[in-house]
Amino acid sequence: MRVTNTWLVDYQAKHGRDGKNRTKKRSPDAAYSPALAATDFMEVAARRGHSSDLLTGLCLNVNNIGKKSRTEWEEMEQQMFLLYVEMFFPRVMEVTTAVPLGGLRPSGIGGSLKGTGVREGFPDILIDEPHRGFHGLRIEMKRISKSALPSAEQIRWCKALAERGYATAVCWGHIAAIHYLHQYLEADNIFINLRYDYNHTVDYSNVCHYQDEGQK
Repeated sequence: MRVTNTWLVDYQAKHGRDGKNRTKKRSPDAAYSPALAATDFMEVAARRGHSSDLLTGLCLNVNNIGKKSRTEWEEMEQQMFLLYVEMFFPRVMEVTTAVPLGGLRPSGIGGSLKGTGVREGFPDILIDEPHRGFHGLRIEMKRISKSALPSAEQIRWCKALAERGYATAVCWGHIAAIHYLHQYLEADNIFINLRYDYNHTVDYSNVCHYQDEGQK
């Protein structure tokens, strides 16, 4: 799917550029709207003439914004981060993938996955780009909410991978993940204007040292 300016104009006419036409309950945090953040990403993609499966998935999620579950909010954060990597770090994207997010699954699916070797709590995003002495980068993505806390298994995985030479972190939202990626790659300034400045990361491998004290 290619997001054109015509598509964006039509979308904004239906939903409102500032979200005024959307339902009030659309975000896990009253001060943050993933729908507006996603619209910004779609505008960047349109200007660049970019098209991909990630962009298609993000557009579909935004179109269904009033029906999102907690897992799907997290999914949108992951899509925005990976879309950023895809557009601005294409070489890194060649060695980047994601594992299926948790959440409700049909009865029996969880046991079936475990029977194939799937382990609970493994980080969501895998970037196998060695840098700064690390083998690669592992990110556990969380939606932007004070109630979105990593599980004991997720923390255990982050620590275990850090001990084995991976940069690992829990990032709350795409903004934190983008900042963390730039820290890891020692890259220059972020390539787009981020609407929000919500930057909270718990780093298990000393890639960076920032934390939003208000979110502890």
